[in-house]
Amino acid sequence: IDIPDQPDVAYFAVFDGHGGSTISEYASQHLHQYIFNRPEYGNGDIESALKGAFLALDEDIIKNGELNSAQIGTTAITVLIKNNFLYCANVGDSRAIASISGQVKPLSFDHKPFNDQEEKRIVNAGGKVEGQRVNGVLALSRAFGDGLFKG
Repeated sequence: IDIPDQPDVAYFAVFDGHGGSTISEYASQHLHQYIFNRPEYGNGDIESALKGAFLALDEDIIKNGELNSAQIGTTAITVLIKNNFLYCANVGDSRAIASISGQVKPLSFDHKPFNDQEEKRIVNAGGKVEGQRVNGVLALSRAFGDGLFKG
């Protein structure tokens, strides 16, 4: 996406919907606006802007009756390049990697329920992991949407 008045910025994102395309389409059309409109972004705190934008978008999806279907959601992987710095943020298991001096380096972390930290987070939030899935159903531990799994 070209960012008006910001020629030094490049934004890339991939969304992988599950249970339908509603959430992935919505997120693909709006996530960049959530990022670039965050006050943290304007202050140069890109990491906080990404985190805040992800949380705000998910909250809005969950609150929106037209979007909030119990088991529809999407993963997301985003890369933002600004002032020659690369920032990566994700939810779910969509991945980003980079080739650095011929070596493959991961830029993201898969949010899977069988990861110890993710399992603890799920249990602390009142959920459970069964068969390496959240509540025996969802194969990833974070996503936009999936209101059924968010209390």
